[in-house]
Amino acid sequence: MELDFTGLSGIPVAEASTPAQGAGKLQRIADKAQGDKEAAAEVYKQHQTATIRAGQLVTEIRKGILSGHSVYDLLLKAIKAIELSTGESGLAAQAEADIIAVYGYALGERQPLQMELTNVENRLQKLTAAAAAVDADAADRIRRAIREHERERDSIIKRMERDG
Repeated sequence: MELDFTGLSGIPVAEASTPAQGAGKLQRIADKAQGDKEAAAEVYKQHQTATIRAGQLVTEIRKGILSGHSVYDLLLKAIKAIELSTGESGLAAQAEADIIAVYGYALGERQPLQMELTNVENRLQKLTAAAAAVDADAADRIRRAIREHERERDSIIKRMERDG
């Protein structure tokens, strides 16, 4: 029995590499592996930080229950712990906005309205401080934002007084 190797003639032959070329390729592989290790270490560090913070929030929730803290504050801390545990960024911020909209504006409950009032007043303070540190054109836009925030603050206060 005879073997036919004629089909092999169409296969391109790789050029032999020099030791310098081989060393360069190995260095690139080593550099990539090092970069991958560093990236993995950073992800692990972020995960550890989030896990520690979630544990702290659980402790705060337990203490808050025993101390009679607001159920809204406790719920938001629980959602923040879930956000940290799952990596789903923005979950706590969205939950807070939903609580304010549904329980505050729609159902007229005082605590969510107070949360929104605090948020508006914090933004108002930042805007007021920023207005003094920018050029005239930007200051004019910031003053308009300040007026809107003042209207929003007054509206929330009236709503809280009306709903008791």
